[in-house]
Amino acid sequence: MAQKDKQQSTADWERELENLGRTLGKEMRGLGRELRKSLDLGPDARDFSNSLRDVAREFSRAAGEVGRSARKAAEPYQKERRRKKFFKKLRSNYTNLKGCALGFGLSAFVIAMAAMIVMLDGDPEWIIMLAPAAAFAVPAIVCKVKSYQALRLMSYHQALEGHSYCTIEELSAAVDRPVYKTLQEVRTMMRQGSFEGMYLAPDGSRLFTNRTAYLAYTDAMDAQAAARAREQQEAAARAQASGPEKAARTVSDELQAFLAGLQAEKAPITDGEVAAQVQRLEDATRALLTWLEGHPASEKKVRRFAAYYLPTTLKLLHTYNEVDAQADQSAVAADIQRNIVGILHTINQAFSTLQDGLLQDTALDVSAEISALETVLTQEGLAGEDGLLLK
Repeated sequence: MAQKDKQQSTADWERELENLGRTLGKEMRGLGRELRKSLDLGPDARDFSNSLRDVAREFSRAAGEVGRSARKAAEPYQKERRRKKFFKKLRSNYTNLKGCALGFGLSAFVIAMAAMIVMLDGDPEWIIMLAPAAAFAVPAIVCKVKSYQALRLMSYHQALEGHSYCTIEELSAAVDRPVYKTLQEVRTMMRQGSFEGMYLAPDGSRLFTNRTAYLAYTDAMDAQAAARAREQQEAAARAQASGPEKAARTVSDELQAFLAGLQAEKAPITDGEVAAQVQRLEDATRALLTWLEGHPASEKKVRRFAAYYLPTTLKLLHTYNEVDAQADQSAVAADIQRNIVGILHTINQAFSTLQDGLLQDTALDVSAEISALETVLTQEGLAGEDGLLLK
């Protein structure tokens, strides 16, 4: 109470000081005007009048400055008073809801106990008493639920106090609730006006206590989004620019690059079995290159094979060489090498299967050509039971 009286007296003193300054200034300006009307007093009177006017103006300005300084000095006390008043209101709301829940709950409990006693006495009217018990129990439950919400709201504001923002995770920790439930509750409370003057980030990640911090965050988010958009556009432009170059790369080029990679990875290998497997891959790759030179139509089938097996094989061989130094001391490194050696045999089988498939395609083409030739020769009467007839 004493603090409140002190603050009230400070505000009254500020107003009285400002009024005094305005009144004195007005009186001095009026005196100056009267003196200027007295022309017979000469220039000295006019100078004196102007001096009085300047003094009045300066006095009024000084009084205004004193009033503004006093108000500025009183701002922390006023802010603290508003803060205490706000939290007092939150606590009062929580206490009232808790008290209502307790009152309604006790009433429902008493009526329910009375109904039980009547039931034990064998009076069928105990059923009628359940209606008022339920009538008290429902608002008791509602008030209890709302009291929990009021308590969480107070915890939210306590967490936000003194900060420009809090993340939803921090608010969630303050009330010991899951993050998604906290975000839902914050959105609901904002619609109800429980966070007046506060702003929720567009991505729902944090709650801001002032507009300045909110605008700074949204500007930063917009800048990041614009930067990501530029990066995507640049990446798309680079991909588009490299598209024709990539399309011009033939399967033979892929096989040549794969062959060079095999030779580079085979050089440090000291294990004879592994080196032999890699050599088989080299021989198979050279055979495919030779085949494609004479059968360019097979490129489409080889391209599908090369798209996965070639880069994966080089990657596995590179890993084999990377862990080779630890293979003697590490069981994990040795296991990695064993697995890679095992898959090399499978890759060689895949190369052989591809070559057999290419040969089968050629065999089918040859068979079709032979069949067509035999048909034509037969129609021309140039083919007999023993083959071609010469006339």
